[in-house]
Amino acid sequence: MLVGCDAAEEDSSRPDDARGGEVPESGGAEPEPGDGPTGAPDSIDSHRHDGVWLFSLDPAGGGDSALGSGAASIVDGCLVIGEEVVVWLEDDLDFARSLIDSVAAGEAPKVTVGGGGIALGEGATVDDLPMTVLSRCGARDVWFASAPGERLE
Repeated sequence: MLVGCDAAEEDSSRPDDARGGEVPESGGAEPEPGDGPTGAPDSIDSHRHDGVWLFSLDPAGGGDSALGSGAASIVDGCLVIGEEVVVWLEDDLDFARSLIDSVAAGEAPKVTVGGGGIALGEGATVDDLPMTVLSRCGARDVWFASAPGERLE
């Protein structure tokens, strides 16, 4: 059972892919911690809110302090800030859900979030991406939040 999801929004072992098919299976089940690539955290939880994927990680502490920002949007069924899929802090999932609701209502809220990421355009490869994000959102840059997100006015 996922933390922070309603039973109706809970991730299953074979979720519907937001692009119309099923997510490819890895041995018939979701990737388990330890199954991800060595370059990225692999204990990421996936959640769905109104059919949109979002991701969370309960960090052990610390983290990067860079500041990422951009407009929230839904791309290929995933919540994206700027051009990156964000892996939110567990405590920030309600904020992420509110962004999905805003985008669904036709808004494009500007958001800033502290952390650091994996950028394909800066030398990372698909093998560096976390399997949980890759299997749902495709090959996209990933931002790992280390501070709560904030809306910009």
